[in-house]
Amino acid sequence: MKLEPLTQSLGSDPNIEPQKTGEFEGEEIMRTSAIRSPFANPMEFSDRPTVKIDVALMDESQSMEELGFEHGSSKKQTVDKAIKNHIKVRHDLYPDDFLAIVGYSDEAELCCRLVNVRDDFRQLMAGLKAAKKMSGGTCIAAGLRIAQDILLKRPSCLVIPGVNVITRVLAYSDGEDASIAEARRLATELKSRGVLIETFGIGLDRKHVDEKFLRQIASETNGFVHYRFLGDGDEVLNAFEELAHGTLTI
Repeated sequence: MKLEPLTQSLGSDPNIEPQKTGEFEGEEIMRTSAIRSPFANPMEFSDRPTVKIDVALMDESQSMEELGFEHGSSKKQTVDKAIKNHIKVRHDLYPDDFLAIVGYSDEAELCCRLVNVRDDFRQLMAGLKAAKKMSGGTCIAAGLRIAQDILLKRPSCLVIPGVNVITRVLAYSDGEDASIAEARRLATELKSRGVLIETFGIGLDRKHVDEKFLRQIASETNGFVHYRFLGDGDEVLNAFEELAHGTLTI
């Protein structure tokens, strides 16, 4: 299955900074992002290099601050540590990747625009630190709207021969969501445009997480739903490190 290109100019996108990466098959190229063709399975692209273009949706609702999730740490502290490691792994091993950070509760904010994980490493770390506790409940639709704006309305695409580009939303939640209908609609639109959505439920007890909803908004490839429940700190760390290298597997 091949990628189908979009046609917007990289230079016209305020969310992405074009940067030269050197030589590729004798030609100078620019770092770019692209959206996969609908229903493309990224796990099929194992024989070619891959660039990952991601938006991380961070649950900043009050319940994430509850202590006792992992050795006296809150869920937020545990996830923040895992995402720091995630960014470091990509900085060291996947320097052509891009990442944006969005915090959400009953509203959402762009904490770090879409930037390159190597050249804008400090900006990503600052964005992670800027993601702060918000008032109110959990409305993942607010975060999905920002992800949609970043990934669908403004992304660039210069086709790079021999390189796969996987565009993803990485989203987690620790409770019930108040925006289910709108979130389903936004997720459906994103997935129909080829964006892969990976979701996670985080908590000590999975009964407090709306797993049915998180499965519904997650992508499905070859019968595998890209959702995982994370019940302790090791599972959180391992899942986000896995995402640094590629997509979720069973």
